[in-house]
Amino acid sequence: MAFTFTVKLWENSRPSKAKGSGVAKGITAVQAATRKAPSTMNESEVEAARKAIDQLITAFDTASGKLRGERDNKSVTTSMALTQWRKECSDYLDTLRKRVYAINRDKFVNEFNQGYAANRDKLVAAHTAAAQTRRAIANGGAAPTNKIVMDWFNAARDMGRFTSKTEIAKLQVTGIPKGSIRVEDVPLPPDLNATKTKIKELTGWLDEFAKGAKTAGRAAGAGLSDTNAVEKELKDILAEYLKIEKAMKPVIQQAKLLATQAKQKADAMKAVVQQSNTDERVIKPLVKDLHDIKTQAEQLDAEVVRLNYPYRESDGAIAKRASNWRKMPGFDATRHAPILQKRQEASFMGIRLATMPLAEARKQVDRAKDLMGKSTNHRGYASAI
Repeated sequence: MAFTFTVKLWENSRPSKAKGSGVAKGITAVQAATRKAPSTMNESEVEAARKAIDQLITAFDTASGKLRGERDNKSVTTSMALTQWRKECSDYLDTLRKRVYAINRDKFVNEFNQGYAANRDKLVAAHTAAAQTRRAIANGGAAPTNKIVMDWFNAARDMGRFTSKTEIAKLQVTGIPKGSIRVEDVPLPPDLNATKTKIKELTGWLDEFAKGAKTAGRAAGAGLSDTNAVEKELKDILAEYLKIEKAMKPVIQQAKLLATQAKQKADAMKAVVQQSNTDERVIKPLVKDLHDIKTQAEQLDAEVVRLNYPYRESDGAIAKRASNWRKMPGFDATRHAPILQKRQEASFMGIRLATMPLAEARKQVDRAKDLMGKSTNHRGYASAI
C-alpha cells in the first residue's frame, strides 16, 4: 500500500509548533523499511517495518498533542492530515500482521507435513508387521511381545496426533504461539482417510493381541508343582497377577463405555454448534455429560495406576516378591522366568486395553471443547467442561 505522507509534504505543511515531534525522521525510517511489498517480506523485514511504523505513530501522536486546541487553519489542516496518516499506519500494521500469520502458517504447514510423513511411515510399518503377526498367529505362530505391541501402540497414538483437527491445533512449532494458526488454513493430506483407517485397524488388532496375551498369561502356570518351593512361590505370584486382572476387568469395560459415550456427546455438541442452537436446556446437559466423562476418565486413569502398581514399580509388593523369588535356590531362569514374563505381558496388555479407550474419551472431550471455543454462542460454556 502507498502512504500519502512524505517528508517534503510534512516540512511544507506543519505549523512551527509541531516542530521537533520526530515526524520527519519517522517518515524517513518508514520509507526505508517499507520499500518491499509486505507479501515479499521475511520475518526480520516485517519486524523492522513494524518497529518503524510504531515509532512513526508515536511521532504523529506527539505532533497531534502539540497542536491540540489550536484553531488556525494550518493547525487544523495538519491535525486532520495526522489523523489520516495515523490510520494509514494502522492499516499497514494490519497488513504486516497478516504477513506474519502467513509466514507462521507456512512454517506450521511445513512442520505438520514433515511430522505427518514421518509418523505415517512408522504407522505403515507397524500396520504391516501387525497384519503379518495376525496371520502368523492364525497359523500357530508366536504372539508379539509386550515391547513390540507397545511400539505399535505408540505408532498409532503418534499418528493420531496428525489426523484430527483438535490434535493438529495442539501441534507445537518453535516460534509460533500455540493455537495461533487456524486449522482450517492447514491443507490436509489426500490420504488422510486411508491413514485413519489404518489407525483404526491397528488399534483393533492391538486389542486382539491384548486379549490373546491375557489367555496365554492365564495358561502360563499350568503344570507347576506345589511341592517344588520355587514353583509353588511362582504359582502364588501368578495368582496375585490374576487378582489384578480380575480387578481390571470392570475398569476396561468402563473405559470402553466412556470412549463410546464421549464420541456420542462430542457429535451431539458438534450438531448444536453447527445449528447455532443456543437453548441452554440442550447445551447445559451436554456440557455436564462431557465434564463427567472427563472426570471419570481421570479417575479411571488413576485406578489403572493404583491397581497395577504392585508389579509395575520396584517397591510394589508383587515386584519385591518376584525379585526375592528369582534368588531362591532351585530357580531356573530358562524354565521359570518365561512363565512369569508371559504373565507380566498379559498384565501390561490389560493396561493398554484400558488406556487406549481412555485416551480416545479424552480426545473426544477435547474435540467438543474445541468446537465450542470457536463458536461465539457457545464459547462461554467450554470452560465448564
